[in-house]
Amino acid sequence: MKRKELLDAILKVKKGIAVTDIIEQADKIIFDNDTIRSYNDEISFLVPFETGIRCAVPTKELLTYLKKGKTEDVSLSIDNGMLLVKGNRGKAGLHVNENVVLPFEDLEIKSDWKTLPNDFLEGVEVASFSVSNNAITPVLNYLNVDGEYMYSCDNKRVTKYKMDSPVEDSLMIHRVMLSELIKYNAKQYALGNGWLHFKTDDGVVLSVRTTGMTYPDVNKFLDFDGIRVRLPKNTNEALDEVFVFSYNEMLNDHRIFMIFDNNTVKFKATGKNGFAEAEGITRYSGEPRTIIVNPIFLKDMYKLEKTIIVTGNCLCIDNEKIKHITLLITVGDK
Repeated sequence: MKRKELLDAILKVKKGIAVTDIIEQADKIIFDNDTIRSYNDEISFLVPFETGIRCAVPTKELLTYLKKGKTEDVSLSIDNGMLLVKGNRGKAGLHVNENVVLPFEDLEIKSDWKTLPNDFLEGVEVASFSVSNNAITPVLNYLNVDGEYMYSCDNKRVTKYKMDSPVEDSLMIHRVMLSELIKYNAKQYALGNGWLHFKTDDGVVLSVRTTGMTYPDVNKFLDFDGIRVRLPKNTNEALDEVFVFSYNEMLNDHRIFMIFDNNTVKFKATGKNGFAEAEGITRYSGEPRTIIVNPIFLKDMYKLEKTIIVTGNCLCIDNEKIKHITLLITVGDK
């Protein structure tokens, strides 16, 4: 077999390998005859790859050896509890366990594979930035897929994305898997017993634990009205300029002022060691107004839509595909 192909297959399952062995063999690469697998009780990966052997292999040593190797072809065999990796000019032996004990039987697929909507991954990318990473409210650690809509919320932001077609089943996808679905270009899904499974065109299966928790109704936050403002063309550059002064120790977060006045918007940040400000041109002719926004959140919004809605307590996006709000603190006139 090709060394690089073996290495690439192992790297595809690496995200599912645990750092420690709290769960026996969860920190190991699993060769399973015609697949290579990983499992850490939260996510699991399966890559089609023919080795003809079944064993649990030390991760660090095998990966390092294959990365450092120069030979094009390698062969694998087991001899007296050792995995022998042979190349053209050398070989390595790794102690392995041929008794694989990881509970792969729990990953049994209970439904047919179903095709995801064409824009499913686009929706995942849009909605994932407002999936919470705070364990205090665990249900918000999931992306909720319900019919033709995706929902995410982190108690500061809410995002709703409309797909081109509905998903047949309601899905709760934990945040740990979202970037992997995009990375591997998942095209299908199937249901399991407490697990969700996704599959790529080349047969890679990505599995993630799901939950029986009920996602809160966030639609009530998405009925808004306000002033539409097109953000300046230099918004990203302006945010980069002021960001260094935006951290507020008392709030333990980043904050900047947006000051709207006379067809301009000023971005201003004040920190304990100084301040910075930058201006941009926009169409705003209302009363002078100052709001506070997290610059990271504003950058995320700017990627999605250049025209925002300014309301009494939030910045919003409202177009045919996306509804989004970011909560603000209004501090009054300039």
